Amino acid sequence: MSGDLKENEEGKKKRFSGKKAFYIVALSIIATLLLSLIFLQVATLMGIFPDTNVLYSGEDIHSRHLSQLEKEGIIDEKDEISLFISGGLFSITEDGNLITPDKFITYQKEGGELKIFPVLLSDIVDVQMNLEDETHPGFSMLIIKAKNNQTFGIPVPKEDEADKKFYQALIEAWKEKIELKKPVLQIEGDVEEIP
Repeated sequence: MSGDLKENEEGKKKRFSGKKAFYIVALSIIATLLLSLIFLQVATLMGIFPDTNVLYSGEDIHSRHLSQLEKEGIIDEKDEISLFISGGLFSITEDGNLITPDKFITYQKEGGELKIFPVLLSDIVDVQMNLEDETHPGFSMLIIKAKNNQTFGIPVPKEDEADKKFYQALIEAWKEKIELKKPVLQIEGDVEEIP
């Protein structure tokens, strides 16, 4: 008979079957996995790990994550985030794109160094979306051209149509900023836009 020795109630050693050992190991593994999932859920709720969502509105971002973005210099304390996408698995500061009323910011860690690229919405010349990006499966490519001849190619996840929602929000924020900058000519009380 095979198996490990175990003492019974009378102090005699008794072997228990491999089947019992299998069940004990299987239950231990299941319990460990369940506890790990519970820990991850609690850590996510506490803002220790990023949420599994791809796209966040400004008010949905955990205060701990906002503090991290400020601490890393990605946003200023006065910045109000309209929409935010993060690709970071364990930290919200690994990779992300966000829109504020005044600017678009993209950032990523490369070789341990955080690179931040802010662009004023008023400096954006063109915004395009390539829905079929072969170099990044599962992503669309957001292409932003700025006045200073900078061009940004930013992969945006297609999950839950985050790509289309982020693109639309950026277009709306950009157009609003452009509308505010158009000169207005006032003649005898009438207001006319200059094309």
